[in-house]
Amino acid sequence: MPQNKKSSSQKTKDPAKTDPAAGDDRNLVAIDEAYKEASFEDRMNLFWTKYQGPLVVGGVLIVLFIVAWQVMGFVAERMDQRIRSEYAAIETTEERIHFAQHRSGHLLSGIAYLELGDEAFADEEFADAVEFYRQAVNRLEEHEIRDRAQFSLAMALVENENFEEGRAELENLRDRTGALSVFREEARLALAVLLADEGQTEQAISRLKEIEGDSPNQIIRWRASNFLQGLE
Repeated sequence: MPQNKKSSSQKTKDPAKTDPAAGDDRNLVAIDEAYKEASFEDRMNLFWTKYQGPLVVGGVLIVLFIVAWQVMGFVAERMDQRIRSEYAAIETTEERIHFAQHRSGHLLSGIAYLELGDEAFADEEFADAVEFYRQAVNRLEEHEIRDRAQFSLAMALVENENFEEGRAELENLRDRTGALSVFREEARLALAVLLADEGQTEQAISRLKEIEGDSPNQIIRWRASNFLQGLE
């Protein structure tokens, strides 16, 4: 089990600053793969930069709307006060692992594994991130937060070079009618991007044009359009 020194609570951001509509220029700061302080959101941006070439990335942040400060409000009515207090008191990675393992019957166990996955992903420990996200998916099966965990699992698998399994997770998310639309569209776009990276340019262009024409998500359409400009 990894011994990350950073607590995910240190990565929690002010929601006003993570909203793309808030005019925050931090999304424009160049962060490369050697930058070890990069957050999960920064690593997601690096993924799109790596696989989308000329595309100016920023819209991916919209899918990462479920962070620690939101989770407590989302699940407050379902959690025993004592367990919520335990969760709120977590300060270290070791404490988060212990909580996740010993509160496996509670939704917050899944949230803890999701945060552990984010920590490992930000530290480029992709194999560990895969295992943490997989645990999160299993524990969040009955909740919409599961879609975020599954998308993160797929990205971690791709970064860990488990391309086939990562593609399978993306296809499952894309095709699952009960999944949140924003994550289904992110999966569609990621699958098209992977086709381009594999050299299947014509198929990638076809998929991207479909997304550009019929995606209900304006930001996804914009990103598909920008990526198309780099392929055609």
